[in-house]
Amino acid sequence: MEDHLSLPSFFSPRSIAVIGASRDPQSVGTTILDNIIHGNFKGSVYPINPKATEISGLPCYPSVESVSQPIDLCIIAVPSTIVPIVLEQAGKKNIPYAVIISSGFKETGPSGLLLEQQLTHIAKKYNIHILGPNCLGIIHPHIHLNASFAKTSALPGSIAFVSQSGAIGTAMLDFLNTKNIGLSHFISVGNESDLTAMDFIKPLSEDEKTSVIGIYLEQIPYANKFLLRIEELRKQKNIKPMVILKAGLTTQGSAATKSHTGALSGSNVASSTLFHQAGILMVETIEEFIDTLTAFSQNPPSMSNTVTIITNAGGPGVLAVDTAISHDLTLFSTPSYTNPNDIHGDAKVEDFSKALIHASKDETGNIFTIITPQTTTDIAGVAHAIIDAKKTIQKPFVVCSMGQTAMEEATQLLQKNHITTVLYPENGIIALSHLWHWHQYAQIVRGVPKIYDITRQQTAKETFVSMTQSKKSLFHTEALDLLRLYGIPTPSYIFASSKEKLLSSISQLADTVVLKILSPDIVHKTESKAIALNIPKNTLAETYDRMMKTIAKHYQNARIEGVLCMDFVPIQDGFEMIIGIKQEPNVGKMIMIGAGGIMVELMKDVSFRFTPITPKDASMMIDELNISPLFTGFRGKQPLDKEALVDMLCRISQLVTDFPAIQELDCNPLVVFPKGKGVTLLDARILL
Repeated sequence: MEDHLSLPSFFSPRSIAVIGASRDPQSVGTTILDNIIHGNFKGSVYPINPKATEISGLPCYPSVESVSQPIDLCIIAVPSTIVPIVLEQAGKKNIPYAVIISSGFKETGPSGLLLEQQLTHIAKKYNIHILGPNCLGIIHPHIHLNASFAKTSALPGSIAFVSQSGAIGTAMLDFLNTKNIGLSHFISVGNESDLTAMDFIKPLSEDEKTSVIGIYLEQIPYANKFLLRIEELRKQKNIKPMVILKAGLTTQGSAATKSHTGALSGSNVASSTLFHQAGILMVETIEEFIDTLTAFSQNPPSMSNTVTIITNAGGPGVLAVDTAISHDLTLFSTPSYTNPNDIHGDAKVEDFSKALIHASKDETGNIFTIITPQTTTDIAGVAHAIIDAKKTIQKPFVVCSMGQTAMEEATQLLQKNHITTVLYPENGIIALSHLWHWHQYAQIVRGVPKIYDITRQQTAKETFVSMTQSKKSLFHTEALDLLRLYGIPTPSYIFASSKEKLLSSISQLADTVVLKILSPDIVHKTESKAIALNIPKNTLAETYDRMMKTIAKHYQNARIEGVLCMDFVPIQDGFEMIIGIKQEPNVGKMIMIGAGGIMVELMKDVSFRFTPITPKDASMMIDELNISPLFTGFRGKQPLDKEALVDMLCRISQLVTDFPAIQELDCNPLVVFPKGKGVTLLDARILL
C-alpha cells in the first residue's frame, strides 16, 4: 500500500457525500447520514438521491457530479446492481475514496464476484480507492465523524480497531463504550476488494492518536507482503503494538468464513506462524481481545516479566499465580512481603493502599490487584485508594474487580478513571503477559533474507525444467540433484533401474553403502525391509537379491522404480532432523523444521515460518524446538552445528522462492553433526 492512506481525505475528510440517503428514516443511507449529522461532524455533508431535494434538513443532490464543491469521501449505500453506476460518477468527480456499504458481492457467489470485479476495474480506471463493499463504514471519534450504520458510536481514545466483520465491530463498540474505553479510529473493511486490513497498519502506526491497533481477521493476507510491511515499520521504529483476533481456524470455521466474505481463511498453524513471525500478538477470544487492547491503551510499556499480585482472597490469587507461570511471567521476589501478597478477606482500605505503595516502589515490572466483595470490604473506598495509587504508579497496572452486582459501582468508577479492569484473575494476567511479550517482540529485528550466489542457478533452472516437463513430483535422486545445485550437502549416490546397472556404477561410491528400494507404494522403508544400511560394497549383489525377494513376498503389487545406492554416513554423533515446505492456499509457503528420521510422526517437535526466511528466523525456529538443548550441548555431549543448519534452512527457503512451482518439499532425514562438522541430507521428495 502506498502512503496515500496517510492523506487527510480518508482519516480527516472535509467533505462527504452520502449516496443512497433517502426520506425513509430506516434506510441504511439515511442512518449513516443522521449519524454524521448528529455526531457534530464539522465538514460539509452532501446527501445524494435523484428523487429528493432535501433529506434530514440538508439540500439533496441528484448525483455527486452535480455538487460544485470538491468531495473527499463518498459513502455508497445503494442496491448492489447500481453501485457500479454511482462509483463511475464518483470517479468522474475525482473523489479519492469510496466507502461501499452495499452488500451483494462476492460473499453471495459467482455473480456477486463478477459484480465486485467490475468495481475494482472502475476504481483502477479513475484511481479511486474502495473500502468494502459489504462493510459497516468508518468512525473517526476525534473529528466527530461516524460514517457508519452502527447503532453505537465510539468515544475518543487511542485504540484503532480494524474489522473484517461489521457485526463484530458493532459489538466491540458497545463493549468498549460500556467500559468507558475510546477509539482513535474504527474501520470496517468488508470484502476488501481494494483496501485491506493490512493497508491500514502503516498509517495507523504513524497516527499520533493511536497507541495500539486491534484487528479482527477472518482471512489472512499474503504472508510475504504482510511480513515485508511489518519489517519496514519495525526498522523505522514507529510500529505500534498490534493485537489480532483470528477467526476461521478450524476446517468448519474456514468454510463459514468463505460463505461470509467469499475468501478462504488460513489454517490455525498458518495464522499463528504468520503473526508470531511478524511479532504480532494473537488472541483467542473477544474478551481477551478487549482486555488486551484496553491494557495497552491505559498502561505504559512493560519492561519486565515480573509481577506482584495483591489480593484479598487466596483462591483467586492462586489462579493468578498459575496463569502467570504458564504465560511467561514470574513472581517478583522481595523480603518485604510474600507474593502473592494476600492481605486477607478482612482487608481494610489502608491495607490495599499500603500494598500498592510497596509494589509501586519495588522493582517489580507489573502490578495485578484482585478485589473480591467480602462482607467487611469497603469496595468503594478500595476503588478510590486504587485511583489515588495509580497516579504514582509508572508501570503496567491491572485490577481484577471480581464480581458483578456488588462490584458494579466500583468497577465503573475505576473504568472512568482509565484503570484497566477485568472480570477474572486469569484475564488480567494474560493481558499483562501480552504487554511483556510485545516488549520482547519489539526488540527483534528479523533482518533480510540471505541471497546466495548460486553459481549453478542457470543449471538448476534447466535441470528443473527438464525434470518437471511431464512430472508432478521429484523423488530421491531427482530431488537430491536439484538440492545439491543449491549447495545442500549430500553423500555420493547413484540410481539404478536394475541389478546389472547397479553393479556397473558403484565404483564411484565408498566401500560401505546404503541400498534403498524406490517405490511409490512403500512409504515406511525401515519397517518394510526396503532399506539396508552399512553394507560392504562387495556384498551388494547378495543384499539386492535378498531385499527384492522380501519385497516381492510382502508387497506383490508394489511398483518398483529402481534402487538408490548411497555412501553410508555414520550418524552416531549426529541427530536426524527434517525440513519441510508446504504451500498454504492464499497465504504463501511455510517452511518447517523438526526432529526427523523415523521419529518425526511420534515426536511432532516442529517449528514453522513463512518463506522467504532470514537467518534470524532460522535461528529462532531451531531455538523453539524441544530438542534445542542439543545445539548448546546436552548432558556433556558436543553441541550440534546450528550455524550449518541455519544455512541449510535459508538455502531451501531461497530454492522454493526461486521455483514457485514447488508446492511441497520433504528433506528427511537430514543429519546434523557436532559443531563444525556440518549437515548432510540423506533423502528428499518434491511435489509440484
